[in-house]
Amino acid sequence: MATEEPKQKKIKRTSHEVEEEEEEERTEVATYPTDAPDFSSTIRINEEGDSFFELSKTRRVTVRQFKGTTLVDIREYYEKGDKLMPGKKGISLTLDQFNEFKDVIQSGLVDKALKKLE
Repeated sequence: MATEEPKQKKIKRTSHEVEEEEEEERTEVATYPTDAPDFSSTIRINEEGDSFFELSKTRRVTVRQFKGTTLVDIREYYEKGDKLMPGKKGISLTLDQFNEFKDVIQSGLVDKALKKLE
């Protein structure tokens, strides 16, 4: 008759503890607090020296240079081994396009359109 081994108890962790562990595992070069007092995110620097902001675990906004043009890149990332790699899903906006996008959001028009859908 085989004896059953006792089940191991799972340790419950808060989401804050999980986030702290994930933060320690990241390989970004540096992090800097933002100047905005109630903005809880941080400016991070990737291995290429570009500034980026995390929207979620797999989505980022990166400010970078490409062929002499400054771009704001909003992109999904995927895990390859122990690194996050940029995926095909995303968009790169020139500064003019980004400023236009920012103006539309700041005007409140996007919020109005969202309220219509609720």
